[in-house]
Amino acid sequence: MRNTHRAWIFLANLAVLLSFRVALSDIPAKEDSGAPPPVTEAELVRFHGHLGPFVVLGAKMGELAIGQHHIPRYFGLTVEVQGPISPPRSCLVDGLQWATGATMGKGNIRQTPSEEIRVHFRRDDTGAGITVRLSAEATELLKAWEAESVEVEDRGRRLLSIPAAELFKVDIRP
Repeated sequence: MRNTHRAWIFLANLAVLLSFRVALSDIPAKEDSGAPPPVTEAELVRFHGHLGPFVVLGAKMGELAIGQHHIPRYFGLTVEVQGPISPPRSCLVDGLQWATGATMGKGNIRQTPSEEIRVHFRRDDTGAGITVRLSAEATELLKAWEAESVEVEDRGRRLLSIPAAELFKVDIRP
């Protein structure tokens, strides 16, 4: 009788553990978490400290890659940033980290010095990806705002309202 009781306790515990495992399998992994939250002034200021134009551009580039081109978020992606390595243009990297979840600590975002801003997003599983760069119009807009001495945070706010299609040129790499 004592062994039968132990067997029933073992089977009950096993049933609980198996049901717990099934419940956990329903939780999506971080790389399946979908598009980043919409780029907002409050979120970028909380992450970066202020709303500069380059943190906004980085966030919008990341949002474009994750939301429209099916690059995974957090894991399973590699982000290669080519561009200036000092502020304010290097702030692009903070926007990219915020939107994609790729971080310097995980090693899935890297920066290479270059005069031109160009960002390569790649899926680690297939090698497919996109390259995003500023459009000529966006570059001219940034130069004009600089010449007009538009406040840095006003530049960021203005960029938030411009659609990504007007700011970037995208090359798809299958």
